Amino acid sequence: MNAEMGLIQRLGLSFPSAVRELFDRWPAMVQLSNTALVLVVFIVFEFVILRASRLPAEAYFEPILTVALVEHFGWLLSIGTSLFVVVLSRYGTLLRPWETIERRAALRVFVVFLAFVIAWPLTTYGYNYYFDQAHSFDRIALVVLVFLLWWRPLFIYPFVLLAFVLLWQIAEPPLGGSVLAHKLQVLHVLNLFASYLAVRCIFGDVKSGVFIFLACCLVATAYWLPAFGKFQIDWLQHSRLDLVIPAAYAHGWMASLDAETVIAFADTVQPLKVLLALFAIGIETLFLLFLIFRRASLGLLLAAIVFHVGVFAIYGFFFWTWILVDAALFVLLFHVADGDRWIYSRPQLAFSIVLIASGAYWAHPPQLAWHDTRLTYTIRIDAIDAEGNSWPLRPEFFGPYDDVMTMSTFPYLIKDHARLVGSYGVTPNARLADAINTLTSGAELLELEALDTTRQFNEERANMFYEFVLLYVSNRLRSGERLTASQVVAAPPQFWGFRGEKTAEIEDIRFIAISEITTFFDGQSITAVRERELNLIAMGSDPQ
Repeated sequence: MNAEMGLIQRLGLSFPSAVRELFDRWPAMVQLSNTALVLVVFIVFEFVILRASRLPAEAYFEPILTVALVEHFGWLLSIGTSLFVVVLSRYGTLLRPWETIERRAALRVFVVFLAFVIAWPLTTYGYNYYFDQAHSFDRIALVVLVFLLWWRPLFIYPFVLLAFVLLWQIAEPPLGGSVLAHKLQVLHVLNLFASYLAVRCIFGDVKSGVFIFLACCLVATAYWLPAFGKFQIDWLQHSRLDLVIPAAYAHGWMASLDAETVIAFADTVQPLKVLLALFAIGIETLFLLFLIFRRASLGLLLAAIVFHVGVFAIYGFFFWTWILVDAALFVLLFHVADGDRWIYSRPQLAFSIVLIASGAYWAHPPQLAWHDTRLTYTIRIDAIDAEGNSWPLRPEFFGPYDDVMTMSTFPYLIKDHARLVGSYGVTPNARLADAINTLTSGAELLELEALDTTRQFNEERANMFYEFVLLYVSNRLRSGERLTASQVVAAPPQFWGFRGEKTAEIEDIRFIAISEITTFFDGQSITAVRERELNLIAMGSDPQ
């Protein structure tokens, strides 16, 4: 029996004659319908997997997440899913090796490489002191699944599901901060491949170009949507990329440098702000035409990588997962020249523009569009010993929540004044940004802040944050430093702040002080215009 026959053919079913005649008359309709079908399955898979893998917070306190996942699914659903997989394996092509897939070598490397990219941070993050668990079994299982995926493509399903389960622990408890989007970019591409594999298993010989086409659209929309968002808020006219540098400095980026050096760097960037802004929005906008021809695709991916390197230099945002997705797609497209005729055809270009432009509804990439300001809010956490000595607990201390602790400003902790801007001093409001950027002193800033009567304080979330800090520090003190072999090859963080300034281990912490710092850059100096204690938590006490 033909190895490329799917479940439908093996069951003796077929499409209606009218549909077959249409496909015979218009061969391009076959690829178009297959593309639409994979897209629909992807949307369904995203909905199901994102919810099925989101375990309740209590599950992460258990040593093995895989068992909790089965319990979360329920035995009936787990058995039903297993039976469905057995049917697809027996009558479909689910058990077929990579060799049965068109462009098997390039696709195999692409998919397994991306699996490694996301498995790296999810298996080397160290011990989670909040849940007081290492989840070693699950992390080892994820590594094993990477090797099994190289053997058979069907292992994409347990891999994606377990990867999502491990990733969601960073969102429990919900401390705030958008820190998962760029890791999710990798998982979305892998989930797209899982969708393609399912359609191919059911309907038979679905060309791999369908997956490559949709992967291109998925990656491209993650750039186009921020460009669209920037046009909506009139970003180019109000762009102040030079203000990013002191804001990033307030969050700990380039913390080893003195303020004068950082200001000099901002002064160097200031004359280039328009040119840099044009480059950024130009690259993002051109991704709408990502599939106009292959050389354009390759050029845009290289430009995007350069763009990310620049973002790292200025912001300290090291989106290395996103960079590696772009690099992997570059290599894949470089090796599929034989597919140019269909992937880069005029009908497909039109279809790709529709998909990329509508990505907010099916791909859900982050809409990275904002205005930069002179104002920055940050939170500092200090440990205090019995003699009153204090040490800052840097973001690295709170791994795997270090990205969260670097990125978020936790506005729900603040009772008595408004927070005018978000993390790194950004706001979507152009008028507010202009108002802040025309101020010349910290006193004027506080006057402007007093005019805003809104408050983001949330007592429930504030108590959750204080409980998190207390539990994390308490467990770490009780257990001691748990260094594992995996941490030797740990993946780099995505948000860099105070890196290289490791917190000294304190054996006798009596209090934890949570402080708010408001920083203002007047063009000449970076000044802390407000620095005050929000809460002093005694170890062993109720943090509320």
